[in-house]
Amino acid sequence: MIKEASAILNDIGNKTSETYALLALVQSFSIQFASGMEAGRISAGIRENAGKALELDSTNVRGWYVLGSNDYYTPASFGGGKKVEYYLKKATSSPDKNTDDSSLPTWGREYAYALLIQYYMQNDRTDEAKNCLLMAEKEYPDSYFIGEYKETGRIIYHSSGTTVHLIASKVGIFKKRFLPLSFLQGVIF
Repeated sequence: MIKEASAILNDIGNKTSETYALLALVQSFSIQFASGMEAGRISAGIRENAGKALELDSTNVRGWYVLGSNDYYTPASFGGGKKVEYYLKKATSSPDKNTDDSSLPTWGREYAYALLIQYYMQNDRTDEAKNCLLMAEKEYPDSYFIGEYKETGRIIYHSSGTTVHLIASKVGIFKKRFLPLSFLQGVIF
């Protein structure tokens, strides 16, 4: 199915910024089934097509998101992780779309916020993760992807404005178990 989608998108004659961004996203799905030189070739194609999307529209959030995601998941030994923050910040500062045309896609910013929060957390940049989470919550209050950081024990934002780090063994919760924020009231760490 991924190969078919890639072939259909590759066959489109006059590709738009959105076509290139979608092609790069489809390629990013396929990389998980590749290894060695093939993975490197696919990663180069992802960067090329996301780059073309941005050449046609420098504010295409989907192009920035795909670049950030590709860099995030590329191992450091292969040059990954160097521009994650830059790409994802560009994505979160870009509009969902540049027109009122309801047929155009709007995905990307929400995912960019979630990945940027994850990136900050993995790099022990808690304050930046908290700030990013607060901004993301304002824009996407019902987001599953953003809510995952809010309620899983990785970061919990309490209504008092504090960030609480949970130690799973101390309070008996695990990474993918969702708890209401009211659970934290009265808990002393």
